[in-house]
This record gives sequence, C-alpha cells and structure tokens, in this order.
Amino acid sequence: MAEQPGAGRPYVPPRDYDHRDVEHVLGVRRWEGWEELLEWLRAEAINDPELSPDVFGPLRQDAERACARGAEFTSDAARLYQELRRR
Repeated sequence: MAEQPGAGRPYVPPRDYDHRDVEHVLGVRRWEGWEELLEWLRAEAINDPELSPDVFGPLRQDAERACARGAEFTSDAARLYQELRRR
C-alpha cells in the first residue's frame, strides 16, 4: 500500500493569530477602516507570506464580527487585537 502524502512530516498544530499577526497586518498599509482591511483580508491576505491560512482565516472572521457590531477601528495594534478578540 502506498504511503499517504505528507506522512513523514511532523504534525504542526494549527495556530490562532496573536498580537504579532495584528501588528503585521497593520504594517501592510495604512488602513482607513474595517471595510478596507476586510477587502484586503478577503482578497489578498492569502498571498501574504507572513500569514498562514490558519491565521488569516480566524483573523478575517473576527474582523468581520467586529465590523458587524460597529466596533471602532484603530491603528493601535494592542487595542485592535483586544477588539478582535472580544466576543
């Protein structure tokens, strides 16, 4: 029987985004608000070599929720991270 692709690779558990990822996203360009950030997350973030799919997916979902609840957008990474994590 053939070995499964990737069978020899060590398991790397998916990771959630953290404050460093938020700092990176804020450093990509100067965002004017949620809509501009969300447009980038939906269309271009997948091509960002600094963001893995297991990071930008949850980040995008949390940004969608923050925008929908009318959260204030900020370019302060610590405050934005707190807002994104708020449920």
